[in-house]
Order: sequence, then structure tokens, then C-alpha cells
Amino acid sequence: MFRADRTSWLRGPPERLSSRPSEGSPRAARRVRRFDRARPPQEDEPSAFVKYERFEPKMLEILAEGDWEPDSEEVLLQAFRVFDEDGKGYIEANRLREALITKGTPFREKEIDAFLSVAKDLETGHIYYEDYVALLTADTAE
Repeated sequence: MFRADRTSWLRGPPERLSSRPSEGSPRAARRVRRFDRARPPQEDEPSAFVKYERFEPKMLEILAEGDWEPDSEEVLLQAFRVFDEDGKGYIEANRLREALITKGTPFREKEIDAFLSVAKDLETGHIYYEDYVALLTADTAE
């Protein structure tokens, strides 16, 4: 069963034959991590995730304080121009809707609807982004 150097033919030194890992062993650490993942975090416990119900009020508070600088008009225009490859001055609302759902972190339907209710021209279905950016930046220019 054991060689002259006291290692098992199958598993290594006799210490490793124990079914219970020692407290500081990597196996013990893996068990603790598995246990921690199985237990849901408590409400007041630090976590990498924040529930939306806790995030929204805090974010609104931060925005209301006005300590942040919004993006400039030119930065916003550049972002919209990425979708206006032909330089027409507008973007098809359906094209932008598709991008907001499929690229990056997807927007929720109600967020897209709220955006389009302000940005989209009802007659043409286009987003005239220069007009929209002017509307967004009107408050910051004052």
C-alpha cells in the first residue's frame, strides 16, 4: 500500500488520506467559499450586488446634489453620430431601439419607451439627435 517514502500508490502522503481537510487547507477554503455562495446575503451585509430598490433612491440623491459634471454637448452628439453613418442628422428609432436592447447592458422596455417618447419625431419615426441633445443640455447651459 505504501512505498518506502511513505506515499500511497494512489493518493500521496498519509496526511492526504484523511477525508476531512485541515482548517487551513485549500480544500477547506473551497468548502467555505461554496457554503458562502449557497447562503443568500443578509440585507445589511456587504455584497457585490445592489438591489434596484436601494440603488435608485441613492442615485437620485447623488444626481440632485449636482456635484457631477454631465457630458458635454459634443460628447453626446458624437455618441449619436456613431449610429448616423450617412450623416443625415437623424437615426431611425427602431435601429436605436434594437441597439439599446442588444448592445452592452440592455435597457428595459420602459426606459426605451420613456426615451423615445421625448426623442422620436412622431411623424417620421426619426430621432433628430441634434434637437434632442439641445433639449438635454438646455438646463446645463444656464
